[in-house]
Amino acid sequence: MRSLIERNEQYSTRRLASVLDRPIFRVDQLACAAAAETIRAYHASLDTMPWGTLPPANQLVFKLAFVAICHQFNWDFLQDRLAKHILAEDQQHMIRRISATRSDELQEWLAGYDKPERIQATRRAAMLRDVGKELLACGGDALALVALAGNRIDGLTGFVNQLNRFEAYRLDPLHKKSYVLIQDLVREGIVRFEDEDSLRPAIDYHIMRLYLRSGRVVPLHDVVADELRGKPRPRPRLVHLLREAVGEALQVTASYARLSIPEMNYVEWQLGRSVCERDTPACLKTERPAGLDADIARIFVGNCPYIGFCQACRDPERRKLQEPRFVSTFY
Repeated sequence: MRSLIERNEQYSTRRLASVLDRPIFRVDQLACAAAAETIRAYHASLDTMPWGTLPPANQLVFKLAFVAICHQFNWDFLQDRLAKHILAEDQQHMIRRISATRSDELQEWLAGYDKPERIQATRRAAMLRDVGKELLACGGDALALVALAGNRIDGLTGFVNQLNRFEAYRLDPLHKKSYVLIQDLVREGIVRFEDEDSLRPAIDYHIMRLYLRSGRVVPLHDVVADELRGKPRPRPRLVHLLREAVGEALQVTASYARLSIPEMNYVEWQLGRSVCERDTPACLKTERPAGLDADIARIFVGNCPYIGFCQACRDPERRKLQEPRFVSTFY
């Protein structure tokens, strides 16, 4: 029996390898348009964040540190805990604090997290220290990075490339953390850039799951769909191609919805993590999801905004589609 299972696995691996050098996903324009009809009503409230009264440089230091270590972790929990320990009126104090973060300190800061195996304090503390060290190397002023970028996102000296000096930001070939950071800076008004229209999506696992199930990104081969039904150890190229396809579909949906990329990214991320959950999506529940961001909750009634067109609501096989179980420091 074991040899038969191994042979089947090897056969599946060979089949997948045979299609990875060609297009393996299709972006469904009609599904993107259907999603856009629901979420085009999104409008963000002007909430003041706890750090919003600090100078922009201090806020940028905080966001640089926070986004650097926010992978495979609850966004709200991590942001709240870091804010309690590193926010300060003095930018230099914040940078020195980050550059000296010890793993035992970080472990203590994050105590009580419901998935303690994901804290990985040694690795995350090293990333924080790297952020602090590099900020000190550029004069201890985070806004110097914006000046060096000429207040632009793209280009050889743009902000995305300035972020490559930090280990946590340069590891991802698709720059997810960089775009997450820039979107947060723009949405909260911390930093503005001259070329914000060039801002690209930041694709995480919640958004991938949502786009696969809602039919906006469609696998073109059965073997690819099989790989996206919870199989372990996905091929990195499959993950890369899926992230690219979802990024394209998000841009299409944003265009139809007439929303900016930061707005669209935020809406879809919230829906992915709170509505289209991996194991129990809202379409299987009898009650509306609790704890939704108020601005998101206002744009739809019922359990899920996509229930009218999403095939996964009615098809158990489509509901099995989910993000690849790929572990990295940028996924």
